[in-house]
Amino acid sequence: APGTQMEYRASAGAFAAIAKAAELIDLDRHKGEHPRIGATDVVPFIPLRGATTGDCVAIARRLGERVGRELNIPVYLYEAAATRPDRENLANIRKGEYEGLKTEIESNPARRPDFGPTRLGKAGATVIGARQFLVAYNIYLDTPDVSIAKDIAKKIRTSSGGLPGVQASGFDVGGKAQ
Repeated sequence: APGTQMEYRASAGAFAAIAKAAELIDLDRHKGEHPRIGATDVVPFIPLRGATTGDCVAIARRLGERVGRELNIPVYLYEAAATRPDRENLANIRKGEYEGLKTEIESNPARRPDFGPTRLGKAGATVIGARQFLVAYNIYLDTPDVSIAKDIAKKIRTSSGGLPGVQASGFDVGGKAQ
């Protein structure tokens, strides 16, 4: 709950991790398959042991303000902590990834962060929020053809009219489609 020792530990640990990632990871040199906008791409707070989603929203917002102010990293709030409906979905915030956000954050008012500067440094931006549990399940296909994985993902994910609550994408992971 907000204001408790548990909140302090969770928030302090997340802040330290974000600071360390910003120190070590240069997004101008980073490449990868998974969509990302920052060295610490996403920090979700999930209600456990009597904490409510509202408690997690309060923690996320306080941490977001601190990261923006002290680390000078743009912060977007998502899911239950979102300040705008278009930011509830993480994929909307990640659209264009780091490379696209780098130019849009300065020129497009819709891409301005909730906290922090309207420019990206080498650590990019961070997305902080409150959400329920997410179960990730990766499946390797018996093919290197990522287009097959992307086609399957498009058919099953919620945003394409597939199964409720399913998020999916296709990637090349070590020469195999996932």
